[in-house]
Amino acid sequence: DSAESPIDFKNSIWQKFADEWKLDLSSMIKIVTKENLQQEIDLILKGGQQGRVVLTHGE
Repeated sequence: DSAESPIDFKNSIWQKFADEWKLDLSSMIKIVTKENLQQEIDLILKGGQQGRVVLTHGE
């Protein structure tokens, strides 16, 4: 149980996630504008969305 693990051990694991185990998630993120939002909503409702959609609010 991680709640019982020493803080130094937890820190070393988090450091690995930040460095050598770091994943490139950029291919899983799609940035859309409000003009493209309905298209993404339709895709979600059809079960065709993969990854994350981020709505940009400005330039």
